Amino acid sequence: MERANVRPSTPGAPAHGDSGSFAGASSPPQAALRVFGVSLWGVALLLAVGTLVVLVSLPRLRALTVRTGELDARSTLRLLAERLELPEPGTTLGQALSAVPGLRRPLQDARLFSGGRILAHHGYCFELLNDEVGPVLVAWPQDWGQTGFAAFALRPDGLLGHPNAEGHWNGVRGLQVDLAPEAWQPLSRR
Repeated sequence: MERANVRPSTPGAPAHGDSGSFAGASSPPQAALRVFGVSLWGVALLLAVGTLVVLVSLPRLRALTVRTGELDARSTLRLLAERLELPEPGTTLGQALSAVPGLRRPLQDARLFSGGRILAHHGYCFELLNDEVGPVLVAWPQDWGQTGFAAFALRPDGLLGHPNAEGHWNGVRGLQVDLAPEAWQPLSRR
């Protein structure tokens, strides 16, 4: 009997009967570099998509924050107007608030500044002023551009809004608010 010329199989060698040979061929290609099972191109693509999502979402989130701050300021003005008794001229907002214990809960995170004249609450400042029409509650952004843009005034005849486009009313330092009617737009009637 004639013996077949069979070589033992070695890893990476062609199987018996294969005509291919590794002689003179280059080594097998290296596996692509991977991070968490994803190729570098995949990682770069994911980073690019993530960056795009952040760049598109941040301005929308900021606009939502500003809009929410402005709506909250308007509702806080209405809350204050409903619960505060009409104070005497020269009464600070802090003095008026201390006379109404039921306001502590809805304004629990509010702080008073400037000797009780200014109340800071949810990114807006509030002050009680006296006008020819009577007491006026005004509100403006605590951090203009971040917590809101518009200023508001709640007078006995309704809610007024001012675009405050240049940020003149900004912060807790206390301001001289010009209540001249030509600068304010009616938002609602009482």
